[in-house]
Amino acid sequence: MLLDYASRSADDAASLWVLYREALEMSVQGCDAACLSEAVEGTARYFDVDAMPMKSAALASAGKNARTPEEFAGVTAQLLGLVDEFIRADQYEAAEKAVGSAVQFARATKITDLIGKATVRQKEVSEAKSLYASSKSVLQRIAKTPDDPVANLEMGKFLCFVKGSWDLGLRFVAKGSDPDLRALAERELARPVQAADVAAVADGWWDLAEKEKSNLRKTQIMTHCGGLYEASLPGATALARLRIQKRLDALSALYTPAQGVDLLRLVDTKLDAVKGKWTLEANGLTCVGSEHSRIQIPYVLPAEYDLIYNIERINHGDFLVLGLVSESTAFAAVIDVAGKSLLERVDGLGENPANPTTGKGLSFPTGRTVNFKVVVRKTGVTVTADNEVLISYQGPLRRLTPNPDWNVPGGKLPYIGSWHGGFRIQSVNLLPVAEPGKRLR
Repeated sequence: MLLDYASRSADDAASLWVLYREALEMSVQGCDAACLSEAVEGTARYFDVDAMPMKSAALASAGKNARTPEEFAGVTAQLLGLVDEFIRADQYEAAEKAVGSAVQFARATKITDLIGKATVRQKEVSEAKSLYASSKSVLQRIAKTPDDPVANLEMGKFLCFVKGSWDLGLRFVAKGSDPDLRALAERELARPVQAADVAAVADGWWDLAEKEKSNLRKTQIMTHCGGLYEASLPGATALARLRIQKRLDALSALYTPAQGVDLLRLVDTKLDAVKGKWTLEANGLTCVGSEHSRIQIPYVLPAEYDLIYNIERINHGDFLVLGLVSESTAFAAVIDVAGKSLLERVDGLGENPANPTTGKGLSFPTGRTVNFKVVVRKTGVTVTADNEVLISYQGPLRRLTPNPDWNVPGGKLPYIGSWHGGFRIQSVNLLPVAEPGKRLR
């Protein structure tokens, strides 16, 4: 509530400061890690404060107030994200302190995957700190001899494989002493546009990652591969698409928590149905649709995640809507409207040829069950149906806005909707990338 007021008080500096300060204090006391981070980031947006140490101190205090596994997990996820920010800023002492707290709070969750992730990250921070210290001498060598191939290779590998600064790091690798890496860097720096060429570059990095023994470097390379493969997917041939999707699925299994959240079991039709006839039985959540039929899911989604749906059409009707949220932005994937699928709204555009996400429709006859996968990242959104890409969007999520006709009372919550369609939602599973999100009851 206070953050909502703050968003409407940008022209009143005194009120804005008080609202963000109060929101931060309440978030610390209530151990709401997501709101805490939003309050710090809002403060830093309008006032001259150093957000990272401010957030680190607030998260440490919030962790002392945590009582439930979900609260501990939320603080852990925010701390792990903060660790990445510290490393990007070369603040390794602060990164070590933050990741140490993350390990402590992760253990309190008793979630094996999260404990493992925090522990591995602690080792990676230690390795990164050591490599950063040695990189200082490399920079001195490059300053004296800019074309030194050995020094350029070392600096490029540090930037790409440790810090994840690929745009800058590739320029050093392209001047380095390793001919194979140099050729691969040159191919990527040429900015290929054909899907096959982009996938070929990703394949080269993939082969390198499979030989890598350092978990830190392997993770950075594999993450880079994932971005390249996702960029190549929309334009790939059918056969290539299958191979690329298998690799993306393998990456998802490696670098997202194995323990997902069963969102369907959280739904109460009496509390969550907004419009239409919804019934929850042993075989799933059933909708007999009217105009704008929808039911919300009482769960606050994290900034980045995968959602896996199994949905059966039970009678002939019109289109399906998957309501989504990320970073306080609500939007929706509309499946098979007038033979097309798309995100609405992009730059205010819904069903419009100018909407850049407009993709193919879906053969979805009565009795067929389809496995939908929605991948939401800070850099874009992809929707697949039985591993076939329906919608692909790359760009800032702030361009995505909700259609007010599909609003839900809970505000920015995920939902499932239909327009005169009958569907049975057999399962909805959330796979968070970092922070777990939060159930509302």
